[in-house]
Amino acid sequence: MKLHLIKGNREVTTSRVNESYNRIKSNGYLKEVGKIEYVTGSCLEGKKILSAKVAKKDNSKPLSLSNWMLEMEEIQYTQDVKVCVDGQGRLVALMLMQMIDGDNTIDNESIYREVTVPDVMDVVKFVLLKNSGIPWNYANVQNANISSGNEFIDELDRLAKYHNIKNQVVYDFATIKTGDLTCNIVKKMKEQTRELPSSVTLNAKSIEVASNLLDIIKDHPMLTKDHITTRFSKGLKLFCKNYPITNVEDVYRLIVAITKPLWEQHFSTANGVSAEAKKYSEGFMMLYEQINLQETAPISQPTVEQL
Repeated sequence: MKLHLIKGNREVTTSRVNESYNRIKSNGYLKEVGKIEYVTGSCLEGKKILSAKVAKKDNSKPLSLSNWMLEMEEIQYTQDVKVCVDGQGRLVALMLMQMIDGDNTIDNESIYREVTVPDVMDVVKFVLLKNSGIPWNYANVQNANISSGNEFIDELDRLAKYHNIKNQVVYDFATIKTGDLTCNIVKKMKEQTRELPSSVTLNAKSIEVASNLLDIIKDHPMLTKDHITTRFSKGLKLFCKNYPITNVEDVYRLIVAITKPLWEQHFSTANGVSAEAKKYSEGFMMLYEQINLQETAPISQPTVEQL
């Protein structure tokens, strides 16, 4: 049966496919353990449907479990197109079995089962809930592009994607003076198993602060994406928590003021490796005091705008 894949499902990994291949090779395809499930029809309309083809990673070598890759090509939706929603690894393993071993005996109608997406549910959300009972990690959920149910978190996810910055960094920037918003919390919100904690306040101002910090970093003459780790963002958040910073402009100017010598002085350890969040927090505090003392880039004492 010709099945396609859908954008938003879990990434097909070499290790999982090879594991499925070896299991099928040893035991045959045990449909009693689990059939490959697919959907068809209007639930797929408007979705990105992918045709998957097994190819050699290195054309100078024969196809093998250590020399294969998937080539993906988007295809147009049609009413009769079929898309795998559970069993991607097994599906690709069967492709490999046919190409490596010439074994077409296993691939027959009995190992497939059509399932129906509930009318009120998006097919990608259905895939997330259906997928083999194997827990999805945060990256899987993000790849599915499912709404968190919170417009501000969804906007933060868009900012992270646009700037190619880790989502956790953006969450930290947006919640710089409120409770912690973690990737795990957002994952559970996308799975609809929890709500936004009452300790976290998100609003239009949160988006503005995160967006401004990302723009400052993008235009910064010294800082690169390699510098902007979760330790950096958590250190900045810890600094704002422990130091009487209430004016958002002070935070902006603090980031702008970072130079290579100041970075090495305040944010690098003795052996040059990255510092931990506490070290970053202490570095921001020393930099803040140093700038005020030298008055080279004065930062006003906080009086107005609350973060």
